[in-house]
Amino acid sequence: LISLLKKSDLIGIPIGLKFIHGLKNSKILMIQLHCTVLGVEMQENLINLLKDNQQTKLMQGFTQQLSVQKLTIISLMRNIYYLSKNNQPINQFFNLCQLNHLQTINREQLHFEIKPIVLKLNNENFNQFNQSRNEYTTYENPISGCIFLEAISFTIEHEVIQEILNSKYWSILIDESTIFTNKHLAVVTKHLSENKPILRYLGIIELEDCSAETITINLKRFILAKLLNIENLVHFGSDDASTMLSHQNGVAARFKKYNPFITENHCIAHHLHLAGQDAAEKVSYFEKYKKLVKEIYTYFSSSYKRLLTLKMVQNTLEEPELMILNIVSTRWLSFSNVIYNFYQNLESIKGALLDEAANNMQAAILLADIEQTFEIVTMFLADYFFIIDKLIRIFQSDYILFTDIKQHITMACNALQAQFIGNNNVLPTYRQNLLKYIEENNLDTSQFPTFISEFASATITSLNNCFPNRELYEAIKIYDPKQLPISDNDLANYSNEAINIFSNFYKTEKIINNQQFIPLLEKKDLINEWGMVKFFLKNYHSIKFVDTWNLIFSQTTFIYDFPTISTLIQIALLISVSNATVEQ
Repeated sequence: LISLLKKSDLIGIPIGLKFIHGLKNSKILMIQLHCTVLGVEMQENLINLLKDNQQTKLMQGFTQQLSVQKLTIISLMRNIYYLSKNNQPINQFFNLCQLNHLQTINREQLHFEIKPIVLKLNNENFNQFNQSRNEYTTYENPISGCIFLEAISFTIEHEVIQEILNSKYWSILIDESTIFTNKHLAVVTKHLSENKPILRYLGIIELEDCSAETITINLKRFILAKLLNIENLVHFGSDDASTMLSHQNGVAARFKKYNPFITENHCIAHHLHLAGQDAAEKVSYFEKYKKLVKEIYTYFSSSYKRLLTLKMVQNTLEEPELMILNIVSTRWLSFSNVIYNFYQNLESIKGALLDEAANNMQAAILLADIEQTFEIVTMFLADYFFIIDKLIRIFQSDYILFTDIKQHITMACNALQAQFIGNNNVLPTYRQNLLKYIEENNLDTSQFPTFISEFASATITSLNNCFPNRELYEAIKIYDPKQLPISDNDLANYSNEAINIFSNFYKTEKIINNQQFIPLLEKKDLINEWGMVKFFLKNYHSIKFVDTWNLIFSQTTFIYDFPTISTLIQIALLISVSNATVEQ
């Protein structure tokens, strides 16, 4: 049945009856045709066997099964379609199917925002058959889910492409992956649907190599094969690799030859990784600390007996049974997870090493290396990564805006300054874990290792260096109602500089390779419209940027009344600052 569905768009079947709500191109006629043909074949094969009532019952049961399974398959495919549209993992397929069963059984008792659709059979034997069906043929496992997804993948892809085509502009996010000899490029789009920015997976491209030229050629072919318009592509997002975003020969620079109005941006999560890595390189003790943590990991992970000893000590000390993790050198931010487990089991680690120190020289050396400075730094890093982890989670959000970045970076820098360095002759306050260690050991903070203040200071410097002001992106904040001045006098002269930045980039006619590109806006129109719009936005002062413009575009005639500013807003909504979605 599913194999036939894959070919449904290649067979000359009339488009009359649609498959189900949400599956526009899959025809229920294909299911009916398949069931009919299958039924005829089975009748011909069984005609000579129908000699008693038992064989007659067999044919009746088979006919019932065709009707039941047809609607069951439809229901399961709708579940897969829902998971795909909402970017949910396939392993949630079984849980969603169970939820459907619960809704069907208890539809009179449960409360719904939208009443569920129940597929009905005009068959009095349905309930009897449904109760007796084999539990191993329910097709509700992830493997069946993958088969269903493959069967309707064309329909899903068609809808995604249609969404992009319906959006005036669109942006693209890419990330390359190299595993031994396999090289791939994951492609995700960001476009407007019902006036809200959404992210959609578009596909994976196989690459012969990861050079900028190869990626550009294959990506362009991929876009054209999807019938998408590069002239409407307004933003390019990727990681910090020079292959992608080099100003001279990177992929983004090459795409600007097809559309000079494309903007590009480095992923802020990668910026954060670089900032932390840069800070670690500036503090000499960090390398020594990291080496000792790796040695402790190697000592325990190389022996099951040692891990068992560690577990026994954890139970005795009533510490959480957390694994000692290894440091991944290519992912500096993974050090956060290492420290999270390490500081909670520090006493257990020392206890396990002490048990073996008498008979094991390596254990004795490691135990001696875990001195007070090491413990202080461990507690500091546990508190330090609490702040950094907050930034990581914020920066991995699908819809974070450039107007938010500076605010969050400033917040993190101020917290590091106050807690680990101090301000204006005011001593650092420290955080929970380090403060507890100080109190329990009655320590004099004036004798603390310089590592703490040096590392915090280096991080602040690196954060400011890795997140410089980008004037075009910073100018977008004038369209955020929360950023508007409260006073009408201040509002009257607000944002003149930002208007100049927009007009200088988008109003200029560009000629590349003898091809003329028409400006996206006129400065005069932009100035005239903004003189009215900034007072209009005061009505939305308490609403977030994305929600504000969704309301304005959906409930007013703003797009038609102020087309120039509407163009800028639509572009601004499509600028991506994080590449986390592509990696996921």
